[in-house]
Amino acid sequence: MVPGRIFFKRRLVGFLTVLVAAVVGIDCQAACRRAPLGGDKAAYFPAMAKRMAAVHGIGMKKIVQKGNYAGGGFSIVWYRFGTEQENEDATGIKISDDPAPGAVGPLMFLGDNSQANLDRMRTLTAATVSYFTHIDESQIAPEIDAMLKKVVAAEPKKDDVLTDYWKNSTKPVAQHQWGNVYVDMPTSPQVLNAVSVTIGGPCK
Repeated sequence: MVPGRIFFKRRLVGFLTVLVAAVVGIDCQAACRRAPLGGDKAAYFPAMAKRMAAVHGIGMKKIVQKGNYAGGGFSIVWYRFGTEQENEDATGIKISDDPAPGAVGPLMFLGDNSQANLDRMRTLTAATVSYFTHIDESQIAPEIDAMLKKVVAAEPKKDDVLTDYWKNSTKPVAQHQWGNVYVDMPTSPQVLNAVSVTIGGPCK
């Protein structure tokens, strides 16, 4: 393996570690931790399943993933949205939910930057904001779409991440607020083919 590839592989492993840390509750996307959104988990996820089925004709599958990070165990609750095969392969859109009981915690959506998944993420993000703010989706979706395009356009290219001085920024490149609901979008290297959206309440 050439030195540049070794360097990039190390960067890739480091970035994925940070991403997993964010999913299990360590907020690496901003200088604060988003508060829970409130609401009823028993109602929220079925509502999103219904919305995604209506708009994109795809289903939802709940997955519990367990693992270890920084010497401790963790459990991630995933809700996958996609075709049956996509849900099996984990290639569609995924939501990571805070495992604490009660209110819906800060949510992290993950998906690739294909147009199909960007369209799904726009719907899911707009539907989530609408669910917690009661603002019509049609007033939210255009801003979400613009934010997603901005994130994809800002993705560092392969040549950028292979330089010795490159460091992935954890600061969101797109963010917006509707009422008490905040949407943050960081960016990731283009080669990772990943897009993430974090939704939560006011910073703690």
